[in-house]
Amino acid sequence: MTTTTSVAAATAKSVDPAIFREAMTRFASGVTIVTTVDSEGRSHGFTATAFSSVSATPPLVLVCLDKSARCHPEFLRATEYSISILRSEHWDIAMRFASKIDDKFTSGFVSNEYGLSHLPDALVSLVCLPEQVIDAGDHTVLIGRVVSVELGDGAPAVFYGRKARELRDEQSF
Repeated sequence: MTTTTSVAAATAKSVDPAIFREAMTRFASGVTIVTTVDSEGRSHGFTATAFSSVSATPPLVLVCLDKSARCHPEFLRATEYSISILRSEHWDIAMRFASKIDDKFTSGFVSNEYGLSHLPDALVSLVCLPEQVIDAGDHTVLIGRVVSVELGDGAPAVFYGRKARELRDEQSF
C-alpha cells in the first residue's frame, strides 16, 4: 500500500532555511537597484533580485526588501521610488548597493525629473508610486504603480547560483 503525505501534514514539518536559500539560488533572475529620497533630500537604495511585473492594467511591479536593510524604514515612508533594471556592466554598482556602506551613490547616478536617483544607462528605468506594502516573513513586498518608463539597451545582468552570469546567444533547434 502506498502512503502519501498531504500538504497540510507536510506544513507541520519545517523546511531548513539554509536548504531553502540554496534552492532559491537555482532560479536565475535579473538584478535591479531601487532608490528613493527621504524628506531631507537624502537618497537611499538597495539591490534586489526579487522583482516582477504584477499587472499591465494598471501597470504594477513588485520588489522585495529585506526588513534588516538600513533603508527599510525609508521605503516604508516613501512617496515614490525608482527601479533601475541593470545591464551586465553594472555589477560593481549592484555589489555596492547590496553592501552596508554609507555612500552608495558615489558614481553613475543622476537625478530624474522626479528628483529620484537612477542609472541613466540602465536597461529600464521605472518610477513608481507605492500601491501596496505587504509584510512577508523577513521581507517586505513593495508593490508600485509605474508612472514613468525609460527604455535602454544592452545585455541584462543575470544572477544565478550566487554569481553574476551572462546570457548566451539564442540557439536554434
